Formats: sequence, C-alpha cells, structure tokens
Amino acid sequence: TKYVYWVEGLAEIPPEWSAIVGDAVHNARSALDHLAGDLVRASQKKPTDKTQFPIFYRPPTKKGQVVPVDIRPGVRADLRRELTELQPYSTDDPTQIKSPAEAKRHPLWVLHDLDIIDKHRELLVVARGVDLAGLWWARDSTTPAPLFWINPGPLKDGDEIARFDFRGTEAPNDFDPNLEIAV
Repeated sequence: TKYVYWVEGLAEIPPEWSAIVGDAVHNARSALDHLAGDLVRASQKKPTDKTQFPIFYRPPTKKGQVVPVDIRPGVRADLRRELTELQPYSTDDPTQIKSPAEAKRHPLWVLHDLDIIDKHRELLVVARGVDLAGLWWARDSTTPAPLFWINPGPLKDGDEIARFDFRGTEAPNDFDPNLEIAV
C-alpha cells in the first residue's frame, strides 16, 4: 500500500556544461541588448554604453509614480508601451500587477538573474528533478487518492524522489506515476 521511489544510476553532469550554459545565457541576454540598441536607433537617437534591454520584476518609479519602461537614452512612446507590456511584472489586466515572486519566475527575469549569476560566480548546472509535467496515474473511483510526496530539490544518485501511500488499500493495478528525471 506504500510505494517509495529512489533514483539510481544518474550520470554525472559534465563540468563543462557550466561554461556552455553560461555562454548560452549570456548570448541570449546580449541579443536583447543589441535589440535595445536597434530600438534606440529606430527612435532617431544614438545608443550609449548605458543602453541595455530593460528587465524589471516590479514597475520602475520616479518620485513615487510608476513610469513606463524606457531604454537609455530614450525610445519612442509606442516602444516604451511595448517594453512595459513585456516586463515580468505586467499582466493582461493593466489594473493588476504580478507579485514580485510570480514576476521572478518570468522567463525574462530568469534570463536576467542567470546572466548576473554567471557574471559574478560560476553558474552551477546541477539541478535534476522530477519532471512534474509527466506525473499522472489513473485511478478508479473506488481507490482513494494516495497521499504523496515528491522531492522538489536537485537530485543525486540514491536520493528518494517520491513516496505514495494508498492508506492501507492496494494501489490500482495500472498504478504508474510516470516519474521521469529532467535536467
């Protein structure tokens, strides 16, 4: 009535992945900065060494008032509106702003954050975890849903990755939680 899963035989992640992933992250961030330069030129201005693609997890303010996102030395108003809509804190509803925690999961913020990490220390590529997208099992209406725990953290060989407890009843014959490991 209880199932416990461990991971065995995980291959080592090659140490050079750190440099390869860091390079890919920096190239993606650099491409956005090149786009920022093009947007400044499209606004009839000249990019400077301060020109970069803006990424904010909360709205920028000036004297306590929220202001549109801009690129130094400035871009057209229509481009500022577009840049504001792309920001991690933006939502489809302009009266709502995402929480900082939610905004920090936005792909642009993750890219920004990983680039900062890579610039200031080694980007460690070690996270392996249970792929929750594939987690599923069929159950009939007579079998109670199991209590379960999934290891949310990075995994290493021998780690427990999941527990399922059917509370004293047998699991359905087709019970297969489809546990897969992802990097």
